Amino acid sequence: MTRVCVLGPSGRMGKAVIEASAATNLTIASRVDLNDDMAAGLAASDVYIDFTTPAATRAAASLARARKLPAVVGTTGLSADDEQALAALAEVAPIVVAANFSLGVNLLLGLAKQAARILGPDWD
Repeated sequence: MTRVCVLGPSGRMGKAVIEASAATNLTIASRVDLNDDMAAGLAASDVYIDFTTPAATRAAASLARARKLPAVVGTTGLSADDEQALAALAEVAPIVVAANFSLGVNLLLGLAKQAARILGPDWD
């Protein structure tokens, strides 16, 4: 079983991750909310899933870099400093960063890329 730390477990996406984990080979090893010990939560896991705030995302990435801990990040509103912390983590561990995990939005983005490729650069 893969041990997962969920950052932001009381939010809508955090709750969805926890609920969805029941049907997978994942086990929720720790849940880290606003006033919890993030370092301890990350230390108890093989990967973390982050739907928090930009400041918390930056802090988690810095802690995770020391452990080479893989991450899935869905936090929005990231600054250049936040993205730099994630890039530093990506140098030592696999990460996925997506501003939107909605199936519909991601399907639309994929269809737009396909349409642009088919229509070509001359399409107005």
